[in-house]
Amino acid sequence: MLLEIILWFGLFLDVLESFSPLAPSIKSSSIISTTRISIILKSELDHVGSTSLGTTTFVLPAFNHTCSADYPSPLHKIHVETLMTREEASTCCSISQEFAQQTGKWNAPDSERHESYATCDFPVEDSEKLEGFLHDIGFQDKLFSKLGELYTLKKGDLSFLDLFVAHYKAKGPDGDDDSSVMDRLDLHRDGTLLSFSLLLNSENDFTGGGTFYDGLRDVETNGILQKGGVIRPNQGDAVLHCGKILHGADVVTKGERTVLVGFVEVAEYCTRKGAMGRAATDFGRMDVATRRLQRQRKMGNKSWKLQNGKFLTGHSHLQRIAPVFDSVIRRGDPEYQRQFKLEAEDTLLRSVLLPEEERAVDPLFQEFSVL
Repeated sequence: MLLEIILWFGLFLDVLESFSPLAPSIKSSSIISTTRISIILKSELDHVGSTSLGTTTFVLPAFNHTCSADYPSPLHKIHVETLMTREEASTCCSISQEFAQQTGKWNAPDSERHESYATCDFPVEDSEKLEGFLHDIGFQDKLFSKLGELYTLKKGDLSFLDLFVAHYKAKGPDGDDDSSVMDRLDLHRDGTLLSFSLLLNSENDFTGGGTFYDGLRDVETNGILQKGGVIRPNQGDAVLHCGKILHGADVVTKGERTVLVGFVEVAEYCTRKGAMGRAATDFGRMDVATRRLQRQRKMGNKSWKLQNGKFLTGHSHLQRIAPVFDSVIRRGDPEYQRQFKLEAEDTLLRSVLLPEEERAVDPLFQEFSVL
């Protein structure tokens, strides 16, 4: 009986929404296409090695104009930073290629390591030679120092969840769908608050590629920021960003691209409790909306029968007619969903990282200090 009341209440809300305009915080899809915001904070040409870029910072536009939290937060910023010389990057690439050829790690995407978004990769810890080289050049210390500086964190607040080398290769000239070749990676969010990718081979070895961001899709191009929100760095340069920003790997149309990728966890005491969960709920609402629209279209946009008796028995199951609503079609629209998700992402970036003055003492440190 309770389940029946809940389901009918949900249908009632849909009826109300079908007679209501878009929520004030959701803009029309036409507004998205006219967005032209580009903020570049700095570009310091302090070259390391040869002709790599120094530090370039891009800031995602503000999408949630009803959120009172400060904008931009440190997590709105995407940085391009030189973390290796070209010679160091080339050495890493050569070691990685040798290991991949010996083990076949780049022969096909590994769905066991990355189930939802499989990539042709191998973890750095599997290659003793590569792990040793990164240790010798002080890569982790350099990376964590830079991440701490850019995102107002301490090195001790950071740790690797995963560190791996991914390989992208253009498909055949006839466009054959070879499952053993990975030429791109769809839009996704990482499992950690911070992430990076560092180009190991020369940018002249391939065409296309790079990391693209949905939030930068309509931003004016500038230097390494290309059309469609794609950032294409030079060899030895790393793209540092919040892993919760929707991003993907742009298609490699010619040649091969090899990148060192890291998922970096941030100590829990530095983050606001519940912020991740609220964002996940908002993202999930749009996924449900998509599935509901697909179901409605499958039924020919006609009313369809609610019948969950195969899952529930007794008085709990329903056998009713679910009417068709315009709100289902509206919420299933790709541009509506994109705007909704960008607003949720914007809110998350503003709220999830606590200001330094609001962070409690690390419980682990507090425990040791007592001892």
